[in-house]
Amino acid sequence: MIRRKKCVTLRKKFMAKKKKQSQGGGQQFLSPEQYVMQRVRTLPMGKCYITDTLLDVGGICHVVVTRQHTGGRISMALFMVDMFCVGVKESFYRLRLEPEELDDMLDTGGVGFSFNECSYEEAHNRIYGAIAFAEEGGIKPDKSFLLTKYFLEEDTDDIPIIDHEYGKNGKHLLVCDSELEASKYLPALRKTLGEDGFTYIIGYENIDDELDDGPELLSPGPVYMSELVRCISYEDLYAYAETLYLDIEEDLNLPQLRQAYIDEVLDNPQMVLSQLSREDLYRLKELADQPEWGDELPFYDGCITPLMVHYGFAEEGWKDDIHYVVRIARDFREAVMPYLDEVLNSEVTDVRIMVESVVEGLANLYGEVNRKEAVEFIKKNVLTDMKVPVEDVFDEVWRHSMQLDWMAQPVEDNGKSFLELPDEEIIFSSRYGWDDNDALHQAIKQHSPHVMHRHPFNDEQVFAASRSGLPKIPNSRQQQFETFLAEKLDIDEAETAIICYDLWLRAQHEGDEDFEDDTWNAYFNEIVLDDKDDQLKEEATRELKAYMDCMPRWTLKGYAPCEMPSSNSNGTVKVIG
Repeated sequence: MIRRKKCVTLRKKFMAKKKKQSQGGGQQFLSPEQYVMQRVRTLPMGKCYITDTLLDVGGICHVVVTRQHTGGRISMALFMVDMFCVGVKESFYRLRLEPEELDDMLDTGGVGFSFNECSYEEAHNRIYGAIAFAEEGGIKPDKSFLLTKYFLEEDTDDIPIIDHEYGKNGKHLLVCDSELEASKYLPALRKTLGEDGFTYIIGYENIDDELDDGPELLSPGPVYMSELVRCISYEDLYAYAETLYLDIEEDLNLPQLRQAYIDEVLDNPQMVLSQLSREDLYRLKELADQPEWGDELPFYDGCITPLMVHYGFAEEGWKDDIHYVVRIARDFREAVMPYLDEVLNSEVTDVRIMVESVVEGLANLYGEVNRKEAVEFIKKNVLTDMKVPVEDVFDEVWRHSMQLDWMAQPVEDNGKSFLELPDEEIIFSSRYGWDDNDALHQAIKQHSPHVMHRHPFNDEQVFAASRSGLPKIPNSRQQQFETFLAEKLDIDEAETAIICYDLWLRAQHEGDEDFEDDTWNAYFNEIVLDDKDDQLKEEATRELKAYMDCMPRWTLKGYAPCEMPSSNSNGTVKVIG
Protein backbone atom coordinates (compact mmCIF):
# COMPACT_ATOMS: atom_id res chain seq x y z
CA MET A 1 0.00 0.00 0.00
CA ILE A 2 1.04 3.57 -0.62
CA ARG A 3 1.17 5.52 2.60
CA ARG A 4 1.91 9.16 3.15
CA LYS A 5 4.70 10.00 5.53
CA LYS A 6 3.69 10.21 9.17
CA CYS A 7 2.17 13.53 10.16
CA VAL A 8 4.65 16.05 11.57
CA THR A 9 3.75 18.81 13.97
CA LEU A 10 3.31 21.37 11.24
CA ARG A 11 1.78 24.10 13.36
CA LYS A 12 4.52 23.69 15.94
CA LYS A 13 7.30 23.60 13.36
CA PHE A 14 6.03 26.20 10.90
CA MET A 15 4.53 28.74 13.29
CA ALA A 16 7.57 28.84 15.58
CA LYS A 17 9.04 32.27 16.18
CA LYS A 18 12.56 33.14 15.15
CA LYS A 19 15.22 32.13 17.55
CA LYS A 20 15.66 34.76 20.24
CA GLN A 21 18.88 36.69 20.63
CA SER A 22 20.47 37.23 24.00
CA GLN A 23 20.22 40.82 25.16
CA GLY A 24 23.90 41.04 26.04
CA GLY A 25 26.13 40.49 23.04
CA GLY A 26 23.45 39.45 20.51
CA GLN A 27 24.60 35.84 20.62
CA GLN A 28 22.13 33.38 19.08
CA PHE A 29 20.96 30.61 21.37
CA LEU A 30 21.15 27.07 20.05
CA SER A 31 17.87 25.42 19.18
CA PRO A 32 17.16 22.16 21.05
CA GLU A 33 18.12 20.22 17.91
CA GLN A 34 21.39 22.12 17.53
CA TYR A 35 22.17 21.66 21.22
CA VAL A 36 21.68 17.90 20.92
CA MET A 37 23.91 17.64 17.86
CA GLN A 38 26.66 19.95 19.11
CA ARG A 39 26.74 19.72 22.91
CA VAL A 40 25.12 16.59 24.36
CA ARG A 41 28.13 14.34 23.76
CA THR A 42 30.30 16.76 25.72
CA LEU A 43 28.22 16.09 28.87
CA PRO A 44 29.36 13.28 31.21
CA MET A 45 27.47 10.02 30.83
CA GLY A 46 24.85 9.54 33.54
CA LYS A 47 22.90 6.49 34.62
CA CYS A 48 21.30 4.12 32.11
CA TYR A 49 18.17 2.01 32.49
CA ILE A 50 16.57 -0.89 30.67
CA THR A 51 13.43 -2.99 30.87
CA ASP A 52 13.30 -6.56 29.55
CA THR A 53 9.83 -7.56 30.67
CA LEU A 54 8.32 -6.99 27.22
CA LEU A 55 10.87 -9.07 25.34
CA ASP A 56 8.55 -12.06 25.29
CA VAL A 57 5.72 -9.91 23.94
CA GLY A 58 6.95 -8.68 20.57
CA GLY A 59 10.67 -8.49 21.37
CA ILE A 60 10.43 -4.95 22.76
CA CYS A 61 12.66 -3.40 25.39
CA HIS A 62 13.01 0.23 26.42
CA VAL A 63 16.44 1.75 26.99
CA VAL A 64 17.10 5.09 28.71
CA VAL A 65 20.47 6.86 28.42
CA THR A 66 21.15 10.02 30.44
CA ARG A 67 23.73 12.82 30.34
CA GLN A 68 24.61 14.79 33.48
CA HIS A 69 24.70 18.62 33.61
CA THR A 70 27.03 20.42 35.97
CA GLY A 71 24.22 21.96 38.03
CA GLY A 72 22.56 18.60 38.70
CA ARG A 73 20.02 18.60 35.89
CA ILE A 74 19.75 15.66 33.52
CA SER A 75 19.17 15.28 29.78
CA MET A 76 17.87 11.92 28.63
CA ALA A 77 16.90 9.88 25.58
CA LEU A 78 14.53 6.93 25.55
CA PHE A 79 14.82 4.26 22.84
CA MET A 80 12.06 1.75 22.07
CA VAL A 81 14.09 -1.20 20.77
CA ASP A 82 12.58 -4.09 18.82
CA MET A 83 15.07 -6.96 19.05
CA PHE A 84 12.98 -9.27 16.89
CA CYS A 85 13.06 -7.20 13.71
CA VAL A 86 12.82 -3.42 13.54
CA GLY A 87 15.69 -2.16 15.72
CA VAL A 88 15.04 1.35 17.01
CA LYS A 89 11.30 1.60 16.52
CA GLU A 90 10.96 5.07 18.02
CA SER A 91 12.85 7.37 20.37
CA PHE A 92 12.64 10.79 21.97
CA TYR A 93 14.71 13.05 24.19
CA ARG A 94 14.21 15.59 26.99
CA LEU A 95 16.69 18.29 27.99
CA ARG A 96 17.59 19.70 31.41
CA LEU A 97 15.23 17.70 33.58
CA GLU A 98 15.29 17.95 37.34
CA PRO A 99 16.16 14.57 38.92
CA GLU A 100 12.60 14.16 40.24
CA GLU A 101 11.23 14.79 36.73
CA LEU A 102 13.31 11.90 35.42
CA ASP A 103 12.09 9.73 38.29
CA ASP A 104 8.49 10.54 37.32
CA MET A 105 9.16 9.59 33.70
CA LEU A 106 10.71 6.29 34.77
CA ASP A 107 7.80 5.51 37.05
CA THR A 108 5.78 3.05 34.98
CA GLY A 109 3.62 1.76 37.80
CA GLY A 110 0.53 -0.06 36.62
CA VAL A 111 1.67 -0.76 33.07
CA GLY A 112 3.30 -4.14 33.64
CA PHE A 113 7.01 -3.34 33.43
CA SER A 114 9.67 -1.33 35.25
CA PHE A 115 13.11 0.10 34.53
CA ASN A 116 16.26 -1.35 36.04
CA GLU A 117 19.63 0.40 36.11
CA CYS A 118 22.23 -1.03 33.71
CA SER A 119 25.70 -0.20 32.45
CA TYR A 120 26.17 2.10 29.49
CA GLU A 121 27.84 -0.77 27.61
CA GLU A 122 24.68 -2.86 28.03
CA ALA A 123 22.46 -0.01 26.78
CA HIS A 124 24.78 0.67 23.83
CA ASN A 125 24.87 -2.95 22.74
CA ARG A 126 21.10 -3.40 23.00
CA ILE A 127 20.53 -0.41 20.72
CA TYR A 128 23.28 -0.83 18.13
CA GLY A 129 22.97 -4.62 18.04
CA ALA A 130 19.28 -4.35 17.24
CA ILE A 131 20.00 -1.69 14.59
CA ALA A 132 22.54 -3.95 12.87
CA PHE A 133 20.11 -6.87 12.89
CA ALA A 134 17.30 -4.69 11.50
CA GLU A 135 19.54 -3.42 8.70
CA GLU A 136 20.08 -7.02 7.58
CA GLY A 137 16.36 -6.91 6.75
CA GLY A 138 16.59 -3.56 5.00
CA ILE A 139 15.07 -1.59 7.89
CA LYS A 140 16.70 1.62 9.09
CA PRO A 141 16.24 3.15 12.54
CA ASP A 142 13.30 5.48 13.06
CA LYS A 143 14.04 9.03 11.89
CA SER A 144 14.03 10.23 15.48
CA PHE A 145 17.35 8.37 15.89
CA LEU A 146 19.03 11.05 13.75
CA LEU A 147 18.95 13.21 16.89
CA THR A 148 18.79 10.75 19.78
CA LYS A 149 21.94 8.97 18.58
CA TYR A 150 23.92 11.93 19.95
CA PHE A 151 23.07 10.79 23.48
CA LEU A 152 25.12 7.66 22.70
CA GLU A 153 28.84 7.34 22.21
CA GLU A 154 30.08 6.60 18.70
CA ASP A 155 29.67 2.92 17.82
CA THR A 156 33.37 2.03 17.70
CA ASP A 157 35.63 -0.76 18.91
CA ASP A 158 36.10 1.21 22.14
CA ILE A 159 32.75 -0.15 23.32
CA PRO A 160 33.06 -3.84 24.29
CA ILE A 161 30.68 -6.13 22.43
CA ILE A 162 27.98 -7.91 24.44
CA ASP A 163 26.20 -10.67 22.55
CA HIS A 164 22.41 -10.79 22.53
CA GLU A 165 19.94 -12.92 20.63
CA TYR A 166 18.02 -11.16 17.87
CA GLY A 167 15.03 -12.36 15.89
CA LYS A 168 13.03 -15.47 16.75
CA ASN A 169 13.68 -19.03 15.63
CA GLY A 170 16.53 -17.86 13.42
CA LYS A 171 14.51 -15.31 11.44
CA HIS A 172 13.34 -11.72 11.60
CA LEU A 173 9.92 -11.72 13.26
CA LEU A 174 7.85 -8.59 12.64
CA VAL A 175 5.19 -8.11 15.33
CA CYS A 176 2.79 -5.19 14.79
CA ASP A 177 -0.44 -3.89 16.23
CA SER A 178 -2.09 -3.28 12.85
CA GLU A 179 -1.89 -3.76 9.09
CA LEU A 180 -1.02 -0.08 8.87
CA GLU A 181 2.06 -0.49 11.03
CA ALA A 182 3.10 -3.67 9.21
CA SER A 183 2.88 -1.90 5.83
CA LYS A 184 5.78 0.35 6.91
CA TYR A 185 8.21 -2.56 7.11
CA LEU A 186 6.97 -5.40 4.87
CA PRO A 187 8.20 -3.97 1.52
CA ALA A 188 11.79 -3.68 2.80
CA LEU A 189 11.74 -7.14 4.38
CA ARG A 190 10.38 -8.76 1.22
CA LYS A 191 12.87 -6.94 -0.98
CA THR A 192 15.88 -7.78 1.20
CA LEU A 193 15.08 -11.20 2.68
CA GLY A 194 12.49 -12.63 0.28
CA GLU A 195 9.07 -13.99 1.21
CA ASP A 196 10.57 -16.95 3.10
CA GLY A 197 13.28 -15.02 4.92
CA PHE A 198 11.10 -13.63 7.71
CA THR A 199 7.76 -14.09 9.47
CA TYR A 200 5.24 -11.56 10.68
CA ILE A 201 2.14 -11.40 12.81
CA ILE A 202 -0.48 -8.78 13.57
CA GLY A 203 -1.14 -8.62 17.31
CA TYR A 204 1.04 -9.58 20.25
CA GLU A 205 -0.79 -12.72 21.31
CA ASN A 206 0.48 -16.21 20.46
CA ILE A 207 3.68 -15.06 18.78
CA ASP A 208 4.99 -18.62 18.88
CA ASP A 209 2.11 -19.96 16.78
CA GLU A 210 2.89 -21.12 13.29
CA LEU A 211 1.95 -18.42 10.78
CA ASP A 212 0.06 -19.13 7.56
CA ASP A 213 0.18 -17.16 4.31
CA GLY A 214 -3.34 -15.74 4.52
CA PRO A 215 -4.29 -12.24 5.65
CA GLU A 216 -4.18 -11.41 9.32
CA LEU A 217 -7.80 -11.08 10.44
CA LEU A 218 -9.27 -8.71 12.98
CA SER A 219 -10.92 -10.38 15.92
CA PRO A 220 -14.68 -9.68 16.14
CA GLY A 221 -16.24 -7.35 18.66
CA PRO A 222 -15.82 -3.70 19.63
CA VAL A 223 -12.52 -1.86 19.88
CA TYR A 224 -11.75 1.12 22.11
CA MET A 225 -9.34 4.04 21.87
CA SER A 226 -7.25 2.67 24.73
CA GLU A 227 -6.28 -0.20 22.41
CA LEU A 228 -5.67 1.97 19.37
CA VAL A 229 -3.46 4.70 20.82
CA ARG A 230 -0.88 2.05 21.73
CA CYS A 231 0.06 2.13 18.03
CA ILE A 232 0.92 5.85 18.18
CA SER A 233 4.39 7.01 19.18
CA TYR A 234 5.07 9.40 22.03
CA GLU A 235 6.07 12.25 19.71
CA ASP A 236 3.11 11.73 17.39
CA LEU A 237 0.65 11.75 20.28
CA TYR A 238 1.83 15.22 21.21
CA ALA A 239 1.81 16.24 17.52
CA TYR A 240 -1.74 14.99 17.03
CA ALA A 241 -2.90 16.69 20.23
CA GLU A 242 -1.50 19.97 18.94
CA THR A 243 -3.12 19.53 15.54
CA LEU A 244 -6.46 18.88 17.26
CA TYR A 245 -6.02 21.85 19.64
CA LEU A 246 -6.18 19.56 22.66
CA ASP A 247 -4.94 20.93 25.97
CA ILE A 248 -2.42 18.38 27.22
CA GLU A 249 0.25 18.99 29.82
CA GLU A 250 3.84 18.81 28.61
CA ASP A 251 6.37 16.09 29.51
CA LEU A 252 3.95 13.40 30.59
CA ASN A 253 5.26 9.83 30.61
CA LEU A 254 3.83 7.55 27.95
CA PRO A 255 0.96 5.98 29.95
CA GLN A 256 -0.08 9.39 31.26
CA LEU A 257 0.07 10.89 27.79
CA ARG A 258 -2.06 8.13 26.29
CA GLN A 259 -4.78 8.60 28.89
CA ALA A 260 -4.68 12.39 28.64
CA TYR A 261 -4.97 12.18 24.84
CA ILE A 262 -7.98 9.85 25.06
CA ASP A 263 -9.69 12.01 27.69
CA GLU A 264 -9.21 15.21 25.71
CA VAL A 265 -10.50 13.66 22.46
CA LEU A 266 -13.63 12.26 24.14
CA ASP A 267 -14.23 15.51 26.04
CA ASN A 268 -14.04 17.67 22.89
CA PRO A 269 -16.08 15.81 20.24
CA GLN A 270 -17.18 18.90 18.30
CA MET A 271 -13.64 20.20 17.99
CA VAL A 272 -12.41 16.84 16.70
CA LEU A 273 -15.32 16.43 14.25
CA SER A 274 -14.74 19.92 12.86
CA GLN A 275 -11.32 18.78 11.61
CA LEU A 276 -12.05 15.30 10.25
CA SER A 277 -11.83 14.71 6.51
CA ARG A 278 -14.92 14.41 4.32
CA GLU A 279 -14.47 10.64 4.00
CA ASP A 280 -14.23 10.17 7.75
CA LEU A 281 -17.34 12.27 8.42
CA TYR A 282 -19.39 10.35 5.87
CA ARG A 283 -18.06 7.05 7.17
CA LEU A 284 -19.31 7.96 10.62
CA LYS A 285 -22.64 9.02 9.15
CA GLU A 286 -23.09 5.65 7.45
CA LEU A 287 -22.52 3.85 10.75
CA ALA A 288 -25.74 4.94 12.41
CA ASP A 289 -25.91 1.48 13.97
CA GLN A 290 -22.52 0.10 14.95
CA PRO A 291 -22.16 -3.30 13.26
CA GLU A 292 -20.07 -5.98 14.88
CA TRP A 293 -17.29 -5.59 12.32
CA GLY A 294 -17.46 -1.91 11.56
CA ASP A 295 -17.42 -0.44 8.07
CA GLU A 296 -16.65 -3.13 5.49
CA LEU A 297 -15.00 -1.96 2.27
CA PRO A 298 -13.84 -3.82 -0.83
CA PHE A 299 -10.06 -3.81 -0.68
CA TYR A 300 -8.11 -2.21 -3.51
CA ASP A 301 -4.37 -1.93 -3.74
CA GLY A 302 -2.90 1.33 -2.56
CA CYS A 303 -5.99 2.49 -0.67
CA ILE A 304 -5.44 5.40 1.67
CA THR A 305 -5.88 4.75 5.34
CA PRO A 306 -8.57 6.99 6.88
CA LEU A 307 -7.17 9.78 9.01
CA MET A 308 -9.17 8.38 11.92
CA VAL A 309 -6.84 5.37 11.93
CA HIS A 310 -3.72 7.51 12.22
CA TYR A 311 -5.18 9.55 15.06
CA GLY A 312 -6.31 6.51 17.08
CA PHE A 313 -10.06 6.84 16.50
CA ALA A 314 -10.40 3.70 14.34
CA GLU A 315 -8.48 0.66 13.13
CA GLU A 316 -8.21 -1.09 9.80
CA GLY A 317 -7.64 -4.69 8.79
CA TRP A 318 -9.41 -7.70 7.35
CA LYS A 319 -12.58 -9.52 8.31
CA ASP A 320 -11.97 -12.30 5.79
CA ASP A 321 -10.23 -12.80 2.46
CA ILE A 322 -12.36 -10.21 0.63
CA HIS A 323 -13.62 -7.75 3.24
CA TYR A 324 -11.35 -4.88 4.17
CA VAL A 325 -12.52 -3.32 7.42
CA VAL A 326 -12.38 0.11 8.99
CA ARG A 327 -13.69 -0.21 12.54
CA ILE A 328 -14.49 2.88 14.61
CA ALA A 329 -13.54 2.83 18.30
CA ARG A 330 -16.80 2.45 20.20
CA ASP A 331 -16.06 5.13 22.82
CA PHE A 332 -15.03 7.60 20.10
CA ARG A 333 -18.16 6.91 18.05
CA GLU A 334 -20.45 7.30 21.06
CA ALA A 335 -18.81 10.63 21.94
CA VAL A 336 -19.04 12.23 18.48
CA MET A 337 -22.31 10.88 17.04
CA PRO A 338 -24.62 13.38 18.86
CA TYR A 339 -22.78 16.26 17.15
CA LEU A 340 -22.23 14.75 13.68
CA ASP A 341 -25.25 16.24 11.88
CA GLU A 342 -24.53 19.67 13.33
CA VAL A 343 -20.96 19.59 11.98
CA LEU A 344 -21.96 18.13 8.60
CA ASN A 345 -24.58 20.85 8.07
CA SER A 346 -22.26 23.68 9.02
CA GLU A 347 -21.27 26.27 6.38
CA VAL A 348 -17.80 26.30 7.91
CA THR A 349 -17.51 22.54 7.22
CA ASP A 350 -18.73 23.08 3.64
CA VAL A 351 -16.00 25.64 2.97
CA ARG A 352 -13.34 23.48 4.63
CA ILE A 353 -14.28 20.39 2.61
CA MET A 354 -14.35 22.48 -0.58
CA VAL A 355 -10.83 23.79 0.02
CA GLU A 356 -9.54 20.36 1.03
CA SER A 357 -11.06 18.86 -2.14
CA VAL A 358 -9.32 21.39 -4.38
CA VAL A 359 -5.93 20.81 -2.75
CA GLU A 360 -6.42 17.03 -2.85
CA GLY A 361 -7.54 17.03 -6.48
CA LEU A 362 -4.73 19.28 -7.70
CA ALA A 363 -2.15 17.27 -5.74
CA ASN A 364 -3.48 14.02 -7.21
CA LEU A 365 -3.28 15.43 -10.73
CA TYR A 366 0.12 17.09 -10.41
CA GLY A 367 1.79 15.08 -7.64
CA GLU A 368 2.06 18.21 -5.55
CA VAL A 369 0.63 21.73 -5.49
CA ASN A 370 1.86 24.85 -3.72
CA ARG A 371 -0.23 27.29 -1.72
CA LYS A 372 -0.21 29.95 -4.44
CA GLU A 373 -1.55 27.59 -7.10
CA ALA A 374 -4.25 26.25 -4.78
CA VAL A 375 -5.40 29.73 -3.72
CA GLU A 376 -5.50 30.97 -7.31
CA PHE A 377 -7.59 27.98 -8.41
CA ILE A 378 -10.02 28.45 -5.51
CA LYS A 379 -10.29 32.18 -6.20
CA LYS A 380 -10.96 31.66 -9.92
CA ASN A 381 -13.15 28.55 -9.89
CA VAL A 382 -14.71 27.97 -6.46
CA LEU A 383 -15.04 30.86 -4.01
CA THR A 384 -15.66 33.56 -6.59
CA ASP A 385 -17.99 35.68 -4.45
CA MET A 386 -16.10 35.72 -1.16
CA LYS A 387 -16.13 39.09 0.61
CA VAL A 388 -12.94 38.27 2.52
CA PRO A 389 -9.60 37.45 0.87
CA VAL A 390 -9.40 33.84 -0.30
CA GLU A 391 -5.87 33.72 1.09
CA ASP A 392 -7.26 34.30 4.58
CA VAL A 393 -9.99 31.70 4.05
CA PHE A 394 -7.38 29.17 2.93
CA ASP A 395 -5.20 29.75 5.98
CA GLU A 396 -8.18 29.51 8.34
CA VAL A 397 -9.20 26.21 6.75
CA TRP A 398 -5.66 24.90 7.06
CA ARG A 399 -5.59 25.90 10.71
CA HIS A 400 -8.52 23.51 11.31
CA SER A 401 -7.78 20.74 8.80
CA MET A 402 -6.23 17.41 9.70
CA GLN A 403 -6.14 16.53 6.00
CA LEU A 404 -4.12 19.56 4.87
CA ASP A 405 -1.73 19.06 7.79
CA TRP A 406 -1.28 15.49 6.61
CA MET A 407 -0.60 16.53 3.00
CA ALA A 408 1.69 19.50 3.76
CA GLN A 409 5.38 18.86 3.39
CA PRO A 410 7.71 20.03 6.18
CA VAL A 411 10.29 22.66 5.38
CA GLU A 412 13.93 22.46 6.31
CA ASP A 413 14.89 24.07 9.59
CA ASN A 414 16.45 27.13 7.98
CA GLY A 415 15.70 29.61 10.73
CA LYS A 416 12.56 30.91 9.02
CA SER A 417 9.05 30.59 10.36
CA PHE A 418 6.24 29.33 8.20
CA LEU A 419 4.86 32.86 7.82
CA GLU A 420 8.13 34.02 6.23
CA LEU A 421 8.05 31.43 3.44
CA PRO A 422 6.92 32.45 -0.05
CA ASP A 423 3.74 30.72 -1.18
CA GLU A 424 5.67 28.74 -3.80
CA GLU A 425 7.61 26.94 -1.05
CA ILE A 426 4.52 25.81 0.88
CA ILE A 427 3.89 22.42 -0.72
CA PHE A 428 1.00 19.96 -0.42
CA SER A 429 1.74 16.48 -1.81
CA SER A 430 -0.69 13.84 -3.00
CA ARG A 431 -1.50 11.30 -0.32
CA TYR A 432 -0.88 8.70 -3.04
CA GLY A 433 2.63 10.03 -3.58
CA TRP A 434 6.13 8.70 -3.29
CA ASP A 435 7.58 8.15 0.15
CA ASP A 436 10.77 9.83 -1.06
CA ASN A 437 9.87 13.32 -2.30
CA ASP A 438 13.46 14.08 -3.28
CA ALA A 439 13.46 11.05 -5.58
CA LEU A 440 10.13 12.17 -7.05
CA HIS A 441 11.53 15.62 -7.82
CA GLN A 442 14.54 14.04 -9.52
CA ALA A 443 12.21 11.90 -11.65
CA ILE A 444 10.19 14.97 -12.64
CA LYS A 445 13.39 16.83 -13.55
CA GLN A 446 14.67 13.89 -15.58
CA HIS A 447 11.47 13.16 -17.50
CA SER A 448 10.20 16.67 -18.22
CA PRO A 449 13.02 19.23 -18.34
CA HIS A 450 11.36 21.22 -21.13
CA VAL A 451 7.74 21.26 -19.96
CA MET A 452 7.14 24.85 -18.91
CA HIS A 453 3.39 24.90 -18.29
CA ARG A 454 1.07 22.39 -16.68
CA HIS A 455 -2.02 21.13 -18.44
CA PRO A 456 -5.01 23.12 -17.11
CA PHE A 457 -7.67 20.95 -15.50
CA ASN A 458 -11.13 22.41 -14.95
CA ASP A 459 -12.97 22.49 -11.63
CA GLU A 460 -15.05 19.39 -12.45
CA GLN A 461 -11.92 17.36 -13.16
CA VAL A 462 -10.18 18.63 -10.03
CA PHE A 463 -13.09 17.75 -7.75
CA ALA A 464 -13.40 14.31 -9.39
CA ALA A 465 -9.69 13.71 -8.74
CA SER A 466 -10.06 14.46 -5.03
CA ARG A 467 -10.61 11.39 -2.92
CA SER A 468 -14.28 10.54 -2.66
CA GLY A 469 -13.94 6.78 -2.83
CA LEU A 470 -11.53 6.36 -5.75
CA PRO A 471 -10.12 9.44 -7.49
CA LYS A 472 -11.30 9.78 -11.09
CA ILE A 473 -8.42 10.96 -13.23
CA PRO A 474 -9.40 12.65 -16.54
CA ASN A 475 -8.52 10.64 -19.64
CA SER A 476 -9.75 11.30 -23.18
CA ARG A 477 -10.05 7.55 -23.84
CA GLN A 478 -11.87 6.76 -20.59
CA GLN A 479 -15.22 5.83 -22.13
CA GLN A 480 -13.66 3.71 -24.87
CA PHE A 481 -11.47 1.83 -22.38
CA GLU A 482 -14.35 1.19 -19.97
CA THR A 483 -16.51 -0.08 -22.84
CA PHE A 484 -13.77 -2.47 -23.92
CA LEU A 485 -13.37 -3.83 -20.39
CA ALA A 486 -17.13 -4.37 -20.10
CA GLU A 487 -17.91 -5.81 -23.54
CA LYS A 488 -14.74 -7.77 -24.33
CA LEU A 489 -13.47 -8.76 -20.88
CA ASP A 490 -16.81 -8.94 -19.01
CA ILE A 491 -15.63 -6.69 -16.16
CA ASP A 492 -18.30 -4.92 -14.13
CA GLU A 493 -18.41 -1.20 -13.34
CA ALA A 494 -17.09 -1.44 -9.78
CA GLU A 495 -14.08 -3.55 -10.76
CA THR A 496 -13.43 -1.26 -13.73
CA ALA A 497 -13.16 1.73 -11.39
CA ILE A 498 -10.59 -0.12 -9.29
CA ILE A 499 -8.59 -1.21 -12.36
CA CYS A 500 -8.48 2.35 -13.73
CA TYR A 501 -7.42 3.68 -10.35
CA ASP A 502 -4.67 1.07 -9.99
CA LEU A 503 -3.37 1.83 -13.50
CA TRP A 504 -3.19 5.54 -12.67
CA LEU A 505 -1.44 4.84 -9.38
CA ARG A 506 1.22 2.69 -11.02
CA ALA A 507 1.73 5.21 -13.80
CA GLN A 508 2.51 7.88 -11.20
CA HIS A 509 5.07 5.63 -9.53
CA GLU A 510 7.20 4.86 -12.56
CA GLY A 511 10.73 5.17 -11.24
CA ASP A 512 9.72 4.64 -7.62
CA GLU A 513 11.84 1.80 -6.26
CA ASP A 514 8.92 0.60 -4.13
CA PHE A 515 7.00 -0.09 -7.37
CA GLU A 516 9.84 -1.17 -9.64
CA ASP A 517 8.53 -4.77 -9.91
CA ASP A 518 4.87 -3.76 -10.13
CA THR A 519 4.41 -1.62 -13.25
CA TRP A 520 1.02 -0.79 -14.76
CA ASN A 521 1.41 -3.23 -17.68
CA ALA A 522 2.57 -6.03 -15.37
CA TYR A 523 -0.41 -5.36 -13.10
CA PHE A 524 -2.85 -5.44 -16.05
CA ASN A 525 -1.40 -8.69 -17.39
CA GLU A 526 -1.59 -10.40 -14.01
CA ILE A 527 -4.96 -9.12 -12.78
CA VAL A 528 -6.96 -8.73 -16.00
CA LEU A 529 -5.40 -10.87 -18.74
CA ASP A 530 -4.13 -13.86 -16.78
CA ASP A 531 -6.53 -16.46 -18.24
CA LYS A 532 -7.35 -14.82 -21.61
CA ASP A 533 -6.39 -16.24 -25.02
CA ASP A 534 -3.53 -14.76 -27.04
CA GLN A 535 -5.70 -12.91 -29.56
CA LEU A 536 -7.71 -11.17 -26.85
CA LYS A 537 -4.51 -10.36 -24.96
CA GLU A 538 -3.09 -8.61 -28.03
CA GLU A 539 -6.25 -6.55 -28.51
CA ALA A 540 -6.38 -5.67 -24.82
CA THR A 541 -2.73 -4.66 -24.82
CA ARG A 542 -3.37 -2.20 -27.66
CA GLU A 543 -6.34 -0.70 -25.83
CA LEU A 544 -4.30 -0.45 -22.66
CA LYS A 545 -1.43 1.36 -24.37
CA ALA A 546 -3.78 3.86 -26.01
CA TYR A 547 -5.47 4.48 -22.67
CA MET A 548 -2.20 4.92 -20.77
CA ASP A 549 -0.84 7.29 -23.45
CA CYS A 550 -3.64 9.65 -22.42
CA MET A 551 -3.08 9.30 -18.68
CA PRO A 552 -1.73 12.43 -16.92
CA ARG A 553 1.62 11.66 -15.32
CA TRP A 554 3.26 13.32 -12.34
CA THR A 555 6.64 12.96 -14.00
CA LEU A 556 5.30 15.15 -16.82
CA LYS A 557 3.63 17.64 -14.47
CA GLY A 558 0.11 16.89 -15.65
CA TYR A 559 0.85 16.13 -19.29
CA ALA A 560 0.15 12.88 -21.07
CA PRO A 561 1.96 12.25 -24.39
CA CYS A 562 -1.10 13.13 -26.50
CA GLU A 563 -1.54 16.41 -24.57
CA MET A 564 2.00 17.71 -25.03
CA PRO A 565 2.57 20.71 -27.28
CA SER A 566 5.23 18.89 -29.27
CA SER A 567 7.62 15.96 -28.93
CA ASN A 568 10.43 14.64 -31.05
CA SER A 569 11.17 11.04 -31.91
CA ASN A 570 13.05 10.32 -28.72
CA GLY A 571 10.20 11.58 -26.53
CA THR A 572 11.83 14.82 -25.36
CA VAL A 573 9.14 17.43 -24.79
CA LYS A 574 9.47 20.79 -26.52
CA VAL A 575 7.24 23.77 -25.86
CA ILE A 576 6.01 25.55 -29.00
CA GLY A 577 6.48 29.32 -29.08
